[in-house]
Amino acid sequence: MNNLVDPQRTCPRCSAVLDATDKYCRHCGASLAVAADTAADDVGIVPVLPPDAGRTPAPVSGPASPLRLRESPWLILPLLFLLLGPLAFGMLWRSRQFSRPWKIIFTIVVTGLTVWACWRLWLVFQQLWALVQQEQQLMENAQR
Repeated sequence: MNNLVDPQRTCPRCSAVLDATDKYCRHCGASLAVAADTAADDVGIVPVLPPDAGRTPAPVSGPASPLRLRESPWLILPLLFLLLGPLAFGMLWRSRQFSRPWKIIFTIVVTGLTVWACWRLWLVFQQLWALVQQEQQLMENAQR
């Protein structure tokens, strides 16, 4: 009897078992693209040997780690828009709950709102400074 198990497609980097249609490894993210000179029939086909054949089996990865509170959209979005602004970008970009396009959109929107808020704050300070200057002139004129 043959010691080899039915050939399955495995990742060349982490040896995880893959589907026939995968282009990237689901476990380590390695690209499964192969050089053009490799035959299409044997692309990524590696026989899985039993553990007693002298080969260490690939580590079995369990389910994805549970989401942490700091990855929750219900925490990140209020922090991003109401409290911290750009200081919450780290939480946004580390979160697995948002796709890359949404991360880019939120980054652009929050950056734009921050620039607008800083500009408005500058205008308010200029108006306040002008009022303080007027008040000082009125007090100097009243003393004379």
